[in-house]
Amino acid sequence: MKRRAAVIILLALLLANPADLSSCGPFFPTAVFVNAKAPDDERSFYGGNLGILRPTLQRRYLVMAYRMLSGQPLSKSQIDAVVDLERYRSSDIDKEVNLWLAARLQVPDAEPLSSIDTYKLTDYFIEIPNCGADAFINARKTLAEIIRAAAKASKEVRDWLHAQDMVFHDCGANGGNIPESANPGSIERVFANREYQIAAAYFYSGDYEHARAQWNKIAADAHSPWQIWAPYLIARSYLRENKPQEASAQLKQVLADPKEASIHRQAESLLDYARGRIDPAARLIDLSNQLIQKEPADLGHDLNDYTFLFDRLEGGSASDFDPNRTSNQMQVAADSRIDRLTSAVYKSDLSAWVAEYQNLLARKHDEIERWRRTRSPAWLIAAAQQVRPDSADWNDVLAALRNVPASSPAYATARSQAAMMLTLSNQKVEAVKVLDEVLDSPASATLDLSSINKFHEERMQVDGSFEEFLKDVPRKVAFTYEEDENDAQRAAEPKYLFDADAAFLFNQKLPLRLWQQAANSKALAANIRADIARAGWVRSVVSGSDSQQFAATLAALKPLYAGDLAGFSRLSESERTFAEVFWVLHHPELTLDVRAGLPRISKDGSIDPYRDNWWCGIGRQTIGPEYTNSLATPPFVKPPDAAEAEEEKAEVTHAGIAPAFLAREVVGWANAHRDDSRNPEALALAVKSARYSCTDEESVKYSERAFRLLHTRYPNSDWTKRTPYWFK
Repeated sequence: MKRRAAVIILLALLLANPADLSSCGPFFPTAVFVNAKAPDDERSFYGGNLGILRPTLQRRYLVMAYRMLSGQPLSKSQIDAVVDLERYRSSDIDKEVNLWLAARLQVPDAEPLSSIDTYKLTDYFIEIPNCGADAFINARKTLAEIIRAAAKASKEVRDWLHAQDMVFHDCGANGGNIPESANPGSIERVFANREYQIAAAYFYSGDYEHARAQWNKIAADAHSPWQIWAPYLIARSYLRENKPQEASAQLKQVLADPKEASIHRQAESLLDYARGRIDPAARLIDLSNQLIQKEPADLGHDLNDYTFLFDRLEGGSASDFDPNRTSNQMQVAADSRIDRLTSAVYKSDLSAWVAEYQNLLARKHDEIERWRRTRSPAWLIAAAQQVRPDSADWNDVLAALRNVPASSPAYATARSQAAMMLTLSNQKVEAVKVLDEVLDSPASATLDLSSINKFHEERMQVDGSFEEFLKDVPRKVAFTYEEDENDAQRAAEPKYLFDADAAFLFNQKLPLRLWQQAANSKALAANIRADIARAGWVRSVVSGSDSQQFAATLAALKPLYAGDLAGFSRLSESERTFAEVFWVLHHPELTLDVRAGLPRISKDGSIDPYRDNWWCGIGRQTIGPEYTNSLATPPFVKPPDAAEAEEEKAEVTHAGIAPAFLAREVVGWANAHRDDSRNPEALALAVKSARYSCTDEESVKYSERAFRLLHTRYPNSDWTKRTPYWFK
């Protein structure tokens, strides 16, 4: 049922905020070095260790960050209240349903039920929860009370359970499964419980008028144990019927009635919800004011409601995408919604900061003006995002960032922004000082991995020497986004890996001479050095340059390769080239690039079924982060280094993608050495490489040649029989 709920939520989100879903599974474990959406440790974040704030953080975190930046730290109880907001949005319905299914079996001869469908289809082809966890908790409690009063095997218990099964059947069915009234002459308890069950059945069936009629009867029955809840449940029926005004009026009556005092807290909460339905913008303003109070009455609920309403006003809800509306009607509704959000946002400093920091609304930004007026750290870091080098405010903002003390929750963000501003204004030596001040200080011990990695990412952009660069290469994974990765797999993952920026620089900007230096550097972890040596060796083989230096380094770092690599050194140049190509064909993990993120999933020496095999050009991994040319080249990469790297890249690119290069080399060798016993295997593997890697016009041509040569010259080989097709 949890998987189903996830699908339902996904459908709702798609209707509320359509996105590009052109990509689909399978999904692979992915290393995340800088968590864009959430802090690495939620509790630590709420405890004041904000690290480097990012506008992409979920709004809940930014709201609490604003509170802390405004001098309102969270107490332990407040942290407990705001951790894991999902519990306010989705109760553990599966658990409560299962507890109910077990509890009902106490009744002798009760027919076993394997499940209860708690979701109902709406007009927008979305299933929504119809029966909540409270319904099943209440049913268990009532069953226990009736059993205590009348015994498990009594007719009263059996009849009550039969009626309750009908009620819960209406949770997911089309409804109308209404229990009959209690027999005339039934005792008061039986009559009262049955009247409540009838009302609940009407409610879950969507017949709210009849449900209210039943609850009005119950409200008038002084002997019913459900009397006190009836007026509240009438309000719930109005909300289900999308009549929030009527619900609000009903709840105000409940709150005005001293006899209803025991449920005033629940009524207040439901009234807040009704207010949000009636005027979400006004409710958003109320909540933003409550969230910055020193002791909010219910911080967790307020934060949840605030972010929910903000999201709704920004992105809309499923009903906003009613297929019966014209596109013009939907646009008018969207414009109205954004106008209401804009009006609400700028009536609250908190909401204005969130909107400006996330750059949500099309309006003139006034972060700098607000910062000058308030001198707030929150508005300072918002101003730093908008200020430009040619602005008269540039130096003032930069100076203020550099003056933020280490004791401030804004410290890491301010240092990061100051370094970026210095880099942008070509003051790279000063940027290095700012970054090293953080990375070399005791304060770095309290930073989360995402912030540490972000600082190293920024430091890499201003590295003045290759040695400095190597110190910024190794990154620890902040978290792994995974599909089915188990603990053993996680334990086997290397401690340090390449992030995309370092991998990009190696693959696109650095000559093999520096690769060799890095592969032998003790500043790097062995797995990173092995990855560099392996990709460097492949580039050397493909470009026809001397591969022996990389071979020696790689053999030391990858002992399983050592024997084969040592054998190549004893061959003549022409023999060595084919031997190396033949070996590459047996090792699909060999590629031109160092790899960003997690290692290849499949074992070395085995084909990956999802085509993560060999290479498809420079910087084009089949699986893993894509590299972009948007990264600046750091100062340590001198023009001669860049020119040398470009020449080497051109040679490797000219050789083609793996299936083209491998098939071309194998066909050439087979034609020149007709009696080589390795030819059938090499030709078959060359054809196979086009099946399990990538293809282009050149690879298709040589794959076909390899296939035809294999079948015409070696028709009786087992390798020929195992290769019945070639691949385009």
